Parts: sequence; C-alpha cells; structure tokens
Amino acid sequence: MAGLIVTNNAWSNLSVAINTSVTTIAVTAGQGARYPVLGVGDYFWATLTDATNAIEIVKVTARAVDSFTVVRAQDNTTAKSFAIGDKFEIRPVAAMFADVRAEIASSVAPKLNTTDAVTTYFPLAGGTVTGPATFNAATKVPNLTTGDNSISAANTAFVTTALANSRDSILAQATTAYIGTYSGTSSTTATIALGPLSIVTGTGKAFAPGQSLRVYYSDTAYMEGLVSAYNINTGDLSLTVTNKVGIGTYSSWYISTYVPTGSSKGLISFMGSNA
Repeated sequence: MAGLIVTNNAWSNLSVAINTSVTTIAVTAGQGARYPVLGVGDYFWATLTDATNAIEIVKVTARAVDSFTVVRAQDNTTAKSFAIGDKFEIRPVAAMFADVRAEIASSVAPKLNTTDAVTTYFPLAGGTVTGPATFNAATKVPNLTTGDNSISAANTAFVTTALANSRDSILAQATTAYIGTYSGTSSTTATIALGPLSIVTGTGKAFAPGQSLRVYYSDTAYMEGLVSAYNINTGDLSLTVTNKVGIGTYSSWYISTYVPTGSSKGLISFMGSNA
C-alpha cells in the first residue's frame, strides 16, 4: 500500500547548491542508497540544514540513485537556499507523526453504517429458522462500558467506542516504540564542556554520525553537539560538543535528538530535572 516510508540513519550532504524554487535535490554520490526506495504514491519527510542550523522540511516523492524529487517548504517551514555540503537527512518531524496517526486511524476505523440499528435480540442454541419470523422480545444491548452478558447484541455506539479505544492504544504503543529509538539515558560521569564527549547509553538506538543530540541534566545544565560514533551493540556514544549551558559534573543524563536554534520541528526531547 502506498504511503509514508521511513528508515533509520539516513543522512547525506548536498552535492549541488539549491535556491528557494529548486525541486530536485542531489546528494554526494553513493549516499542516496541510505534512503528508502519509493514506489508509486510513496514518500518520506526530510530535513535540510545549513551551516547556521537553519532548517527546511521537504516531502520527498521520488528518488533516482542520488537525486530526489521534493515538495519544498513543508510542515510550517519556509523555502531557503542551501549550499554544497549542507545536510539532508530523515528526522522525526511533526508531519511524520501526523501521517502515522492518520494511517493507524484509517486501518482501524470502524466500518459501520451509523444509520444501522439493532432492533432484535434472541439466543439461539442450535436448530434453524425458516420462513417469515417475528420477534417480539425487547432489544437487549450493552451500555457503553461493558455488556450485560455474553450474548447481548452490541449497538453501533458501543462498537464505535471499543474500536476507537483500541486504535488509540495501538497508536500510543507505536509512538512510544518509535520515540524510544531516538532518545535514551546515561549514568556516565561527565563534565559540561566543549569538545569530545564519550558516554554510554542504551543499545539499539537510531543515533547516527552527524546527528544533532542534546545531553541534558537540567534546564540550566546541558550540552549539545554532533554524533561522531555510536555502537548499536554496546551503547558507546561519542559526540563533539559545540554548545553548552551551565557548568558542573553529573552522572544522570537524558539524551535526545533535537533541532538546533529557533525551531521545534522534529524535536524529540526529554525535559525535566534531576534536582
């Protein structure tokens, strides 16, 4: 079925500069293979980032080796010019989660005619009914929370509510699992400072070289930088810290992806206090 396609750790650099109206993006040779193969009607969301951390979100509708066809200025961003070497990558953005929610809702939505009504109820323990039949017993339906016995008929409102609750539960589980790959914690003792940082976090994360991460202790004590390396099997994580807030040495960190300076698009971040 055509629709949203996602993958982990897809990033690249522009091989050709673009202005605000270009709809074809070319990346460094060989880097296009990191992205999904798109069929008819398939797409994915991608983020362009320049040297000042200004961003633009685009909708990618086709890929030919290292060249992408895009729709510019998506998800409440504006079209910008980008230079050779600027980043092009798949990030978790608001539009992606909205699409996931819509696809889940569509697949689980009730397929009921809301004008239908249950007008008869009868227990049948074997045998057959032939010819015209008239049932005079009162209709028995459960209320909106539980049925009154195992053979009660369910009215449209009851079934609609049950399916909606199931849909919301599936969505919550799917979202939690997705966000979990882009965030983590660490008990490594580290001092807030610029430059190289090595800590240990959970295994199986989607951290990738060049990705922006925030290593957070509190609102007044955290570091931000780019991933240098991550071992998916051991959880060893290396970053180059380019921005810091506060001072001190701590051993209880929250780690998350973030969009640098001036935008909340694609933000998955723990906020809290260890005090």
